[in-house]
Amino acid sequence: AWDDDDGPGYAAALTYSIPQDGDYYLVLSSSATTIWEPAFGNYELFIGLNDPAALSGAVVNNSVLAVRDDTLSPVNFGIESISGTLSEAKQWLSLGLTDVQAGDTLNLSVELLDADMNVALLLLDFGGKPLGLVTPEDGERSLALEYIFPEAGAEYSLRLLGCCGDYRLTAGLNAPGELSGQIDNEGAPVLETAIPVNVGFRLQQITGVDQKEENFSVVGTLKMEWDDPRLAFSADECQCLRKVFTQKNFNSFYTELGDNWPDFTFFNQQGRRDIQNQEAIIAPNGHVIYLERFSTALQAADFNFRKFPFDSQPFFIHIDGLWSEDLYAFQDNEAYTALGNQLGEDEWPATEFAVTVSSVESNPGILTPRYTFGFEAERNVSFYILRIFVPLIVVIVVSWITFFLKDYDKRIEVATGNLLLFIAFNFTISDDLPRLGYLTFMDVVLIVTFLTTALVVVFNVVIKRLEIAHEEELVARVDPPMIWLYPLSYVALLVATTFYFFVKAA
Repeated sequence: AWDDDDGPGYAAALTYSIPQDGDYYLVLSSSATTIWEPAFGNYELFIGLNDPAALSGAVVNNSVLAVRDDTLSPVNFGIESISGTLSEAKQWLSLGLTDVQAGDTLNLSVELLDADMNVALLLLDFGGKPLGLVTPEDGERSLALEYIFPEAGAEYSLRLLGCCGDYRLTAGLNAPGELSGQIDNEGAPVLETAIPVNVGFRLQQITGVDQKEENFSVVGTLKMEWDDPRLAFSADECQCLRKVFTQKNFNSFYTELGDNWPDFTFFNQQGRRDIQNQEAIIAPNGHVIYLERFSTALQAADFNFRKFPFDSQPFFIHIDGLWSEDLYAFQDNEAYTALGNQLGEDEWPATEFAVTVSSVESNPGILTPRYTFGFEAERNVSFYILRIFVPLIVVIVVSWITFFLKDYDKRIEVATGNLLLFIAFNFTISDDLPRLGYLTFMDVVLIVTFLTTALVVVFNVVIKRLEIAHEEELVARVDPPMIWLYPLSYVALLVATTFYFFVKAA
């Protein structure tokens, strides 16, 4: 006989008349009656013999009616092995333990796979009080720790401290026998290992790029998905297929989840982040989907303007988890991550992006996960060609034409006017860029143009002085070569500048 939902809500209630004397087994299992995975969690079981009150949960214990068969259904039994590395950057591992009952025995075994590792194994209770500590003796390559819990509890944890090399940690709960070398997991989970969090990001708009402040503003959507059994619930509790939290009731989300969610921050965020839409959906099996559409300004510390205005710049969005990567591990959700088709930034068209998942040291010895969405955009140079380079070329050509004149006063006037014009160009460009500690390609072009024009003014003044001094023969020898020397000097200097910035520097 079997039953599923005859009790209140999704509870099962079964009445069965025993046909004959003998041994009977009562089997309790999860059932998949929805689109979600089979349910799991805590339960209460009431058994009554000739007592219908058990169907409503009103039972007074007065005799033993059923005994757990530990051979088929062992109590809190499990063996779990994990491997990892301790390094200079990550000098400890912190893991939680599943809930334990009074009398449970925990056995821990650590094998050091690299020589000269200096480590310690520490068992802590829910308040951070040390319950056991073991370090290897000289020459030993393994650690072993046994602890019997005097009372039931939760939030116990263990830490492996030290450096540097690979290790294999095996934890057994109520698992007698040698654990050293254990690789295959058996029974129920013993360790609360890092929960994988699928992170996806969609860049929908680039609302502005402020080169002078070295930041950029974006509109994007962040999506995070993870499974946490601690958040599982029975659908009949709320008579709902899922729990939905929006901006209006998001405080309830924090209250219900507590610290059981992979909270995050934007590492290179400047100012506030305006959240336009925010939603968290929790399924009965503990699957969580978090969605957030936001707009914010982000620092662009990797900008390099040396090749300005023929430069391309990297843009990065760093999303850092606030909890250790031992609790939550970020993964890229490739199916969701994307770059918008209409970013709305004409000066910086972007076509490709890349995602990296890494770790950052938030505190000494503590690594937190980092999700980085990066893209590179090439500057649209049409504006600078039409507004800067074309006028420069026209001015240089006009200055060159004056060398065909013999009126040196006019030459001086034109060259002096060009100096003022180039100064105005320089101020125009400097308004777009921060106060850099290096010269850009445009800076050198303007400096070359400015210095060359200044030399032309000096040359024309000298020629005028020679003319006044009636040195016509000397003027006739010196002045004509400038008709071809002037443009060739410009071309040579600009070619050398281009070579330095785009060939040698590369």
